[in-house]
Amino acid sequence: MDKMKKVYFQLKNKIKLYIQINWIKTIYINFKMLSFYQAKKLPIVIFGKCAFKNLDGKIFLEGKAYFGRIVIGQRYQLFIKEKGISEFQIIGELTFKGRMQFGTDCQFYVAKNAVCIFGDMSSMGNSSTLICTQKITFGKFCRAGAEAYFADSNFHSMKNTITGEVYPKSFEIELGNYNFIGTRVTILGKTKTPDYCTIASCTLINKDFYQLGRNILLGGIPAKLVKEQIVRDWEGERASLEKYLKIL
Repeated sequence: MDKMKKVYFQLKNKIKLYIQINWIKTIYINFKMLSFYQAKKLPIVIFGKCAFKNLDGKIFLEGKAYFGRIVIGQRYQLFIKEKGISEFQIIGELTFKGRMQFGTDCQFYVAKNAVCIFGDMSSMGNSSTLICTQKITFGKFCRAGAEAYFADSNFHSMKNTITGEVYPKSFEIELGNYNFIGTRVTILGKTKTPDYCTIASCTLINKDFYQLGRNILLGGIPAKLVKEQIVRDWEGERASLEKYLKIL
């Protein structure tokens, strides 16, 4: 009886999940951006409302394509109500090296000639924004909380009023493996973090912290070293993270 009950609830949850998928947008983005062999497996799955303003770029999937490998609008966080403002513009190159989660209401832009790379098990939480005009790289298990903001450009050129020198406005962002990025963190150009780095909520980071080494906590405006020899319990949470990345 217990076994039948378990099967019933699994089936019920699966049907409920499949109803929430935006099948029209899911089919569209897969066959628009991927090869037919990859697209037919529907590795990119869209939940809820999502606007595609420009898909003139390219998406590359490294490794095997399978259903639900990349999920956009997944309701995996505490609050699941969405505003319906997700918007994706992919004009440059977007590479997924493994599985990836975008929460609800994400805004995402990769400019022409720009490159954005996501490592396996990376994520952007609800209401996050990413603007890539040059290059942004997420390592594997680089996971960001809600309302995080990533931008590798200042958008407007600044110049020296004496010499007339115009300063560069775009700089690369490189985030290490197993980075834990808190809520409402702002990450700007020139940012480079080591593996196993934690960034506290409401932090602004815009410089290279790679030389500080692993297992560090950064925080503040602007960011500074807060604590050493501290890290998120990735191994302890691995099973639950794997569970939330599954939609089958």
